[in-house]
Amino acid sequence: MEEERTAIAIVDDHTLFRKGLVSLLNESDEVEILFDAANGLELKQIMSKDRLPEVILMDINMPQMDGYATTKWVRKTYPSVKVLALSIFDEDNSIVEMLKSGAGGYLRKESRASEMITAIKSIAANG
Repeated sequence: MEEERTAIAIVDDHTLFRKGLVSLLNESDEVEILFDAANGLELKQIMSKDRLPEVILMDINMPQMDGYATTKWVRKTYPSVKVLALSIFDEDNSIVEMLKSGAGGYLRKESRASEMITAIKSIAANG
């Protein structure tokens, strides 16, 4: 029996990182990338009720609309969509603020692909 893939989106202002992550995760048969966006404003323009991601990988520090504001908007507008915060920083303040904003978890950008997929599957299943 084939396991259903988890639909995700990636929001990060660093193009090289974002596109690299898309490329890396596209190799997995456990996730399906619906779209990627450079910041929260772009995400708001792309989000569609037709096919929502189950999980959004969300950068914290972005121009125009940061991860905190974007996560609050996602959780209010699309409560079924989970957010997994991504950051190069390992600062308690950032993590706590993202969790307060509605993120269901936090992952460092230096994590291995297998760790990221495990976190995505976990947050999709458990919130």
